[in-house]
Amino acid sequence: MKQIFLAKKGKRILARLIDLIILFFSTFLLFFTLIYPNTFNKEQFNKNSIEIIEYFKDSELFIVDDNGNYSAKSTLASFKKIDDLYDNDLSFNNKEYKNVSLTKSLYDFYTIKYKEYGGVANLNNSQYENEVLLINNSESNIKSYDFNSHTLKMIDSSKEDVTLTYFLNKYESTCKNMIKSSKINDLTNENQKLIFTALSGLLPTLFVFAFIYEFIIPCFSKYGETIGKHIFKIGLVNKDGYEIKKYQLFIRFLAYYFIDILLSAITFGGVFIITYTMMLFTKKRRCIHDFISGTVVINTVNSIIFKNKNEELYYLNKINKVI
Repeated sequence: MKQIFLAKKGKRILARLIDLIILFFSTFLLFFTLIYPNTFNKEQFNKNSIEIIEYFKDSELFIVDDNGNYSAKSTLASFKKIDDLYDNDLSFNNKEYKNVSLTKSLYDFYTIKYKEYGGVANLNNSQYENEVLLINNSESNIKSYDFNSHTLKMIDSSKEDVTLTYFLNKYESTCKNMIKSSKINDLTNENQKLIFTALSGLLPTLFVFAFIYEFIIPCFSKYGETIGKHIFKIGLVNKDGYEIKKYQLFIRFLAYYFIDILLSAITFGGVFIITYTMMLFTKKRRCIHDFISGTVVINTVNSIIFKNKNEELYYLNKINKVI
């Protein structure tokens, strides 16, 4: 008398998709509207961010706008000749900065700010010439540096491009090193930690919602349906075709999230591919979590389902007596 029709593959996939959409939408909605704002230390994060921006301003290597956006001065204009290093108009986020001197900015950084940003000590003029500008070195092609006008004199004036390239590369490498300085690095790491700490509640929230959708709701439905399964009129029975038990729902829930989902993440989708290949080609269209929990997904409209073997026999005997 028992009559079981397996759920169509397409309906199973669509039901799962709807369940996942509902799960993730509910989780993110609750988490980012209620939990995250109350666990994220926004005040400390903003304080650190402001301090980082102040360091960028103070270094004088960067242009910083009113919104806290920043960019190295050496990247904000076209530098085609040496004179561009002394006096150039830069544009950043639709704002013009007139008469900017890169040579003075770099000099001030190494002689006034260097120790503050990770250097052993601020450099004196001689050290700046020899260690930064590489005076009388063919690599920089710089013969001398005027500390009053902050201008360069070249060894070979025909090799202006060599000096220009060297100076711009030195400027940009200095900017990169400044960003890596302990002051900025510590503040950046602290902000990342604040974000991570607040976001660490996302997985527990997701698990709670998954528990509700994949176990609690099915426990109160006739055939262990989730919302998606209920929409497509499919449900669960045990492997013998009788009504599913609550402990099987719990095992199925654990198997799905800790084997199908977690192991799929670890194996870069490998387990996910295996489990749904099994659903497509096994006789009863069972996934890994179905085999572990002893369940089968069926069409609830056309199937005739009994609680157990005894109920089925009782029903058959009753029919026979009537006949």
